[in-house]
Amino acid sequence: MTNGTMTAYLLSDSSLFVDRNRMILKTCGTTSPLDCLPRLLQLASEEAGHSSMERVLYSRKSFQEPGLQPSPHRSCGEEAFRLREVFSAGSAYTMGPSNRDCWHFFHVDSEVVPAPGLKLEVMMMDLDQDLVKVFHQDVSIDGPDARKRSGIDKLIPEMKMDDFLFLPFGYSMNGILEDATGTSSGHDYMTIHVTPQESCSYASFETNSSSAGLKLVNQVLDIFQPGKFIMSFYATEASDSFHLHQEFKNCLQIQKWKRNNLQICNNEGWELTYANFTGNFI
Repeated sequence: MTNGTMTAYLLSDSSLFVDRNRMILKTCGTTSPLDCLPRLLQLASEEAGHSSMERVLYSRKSFQEPGLQPSPHRSCGEEAFRLREVFSAGSAYTMGPSNRDCWHFFHVDSEVVPAPGLKLEVMMMDLDQDLVKVFHQDVSIDGPDARKRSGIDKLIPEMKMDDFLFLPFGYSMNGILEDATGTSSGHDYMTIHVTPQESCSYASFETNSSSAGLKLVNQVLDIFQPGKFIMSFYATEASDSFHLHQEFKNCLQIQKWKRNNLQICNNEGWELTYANFTGNFI
């Protein structure tokens, strides 16, 4: 789907967002997104006329099954090596406990002051099995039905959504603003991917919307009621949402979820806040 500024593709359990100056690719499972970088850079040059990169971000949670990953995703060090090989620059960071639920982040700093930008991600594990039944086809008819039953349709209601309910279970959704041709908000997006089965239940939420904040995080948590989750927030100093870093830093608890770890990473013009939370179910 498109709004005249951005085109969003739902690729099975992955998502791709493309606009005039930016590409966002989010993948799942044993895909190898870094292998496509040379071809993407070629397309950016030949088809869109871009001769340089303004900003590169690569991030991921620690894998649930790291031994199943193909090269170059067998370790964060191997990924960083491949990224530096392609871009001849960049720094790699690992945030959180390295033996569980950590957050790997790679950033290529631009030679110019970073333009406004932000990204909020919430990665949830051990989902409430009663709530995520709506992401099974024996409960919901299709993607829009699961969207309405779960409450996803109320997260950022001004966005139009494209979603799919898998057989027998699983759910993916992209959202972009409607009819936003020529406006800065036309670049806003959100995406959700859900693996509901109890043995490895997981859901991810991501957005760059100005709606990002604790209110939105609370809404997302209400939908999935995870046993634990990771929250990461990246923003440049030029972003109107940069102040949210302080809001997230001050947050020791969100509803029944207590913060276990907080880490801050910053450089000239940008900052990343990482935190992980565990629920208190007593």
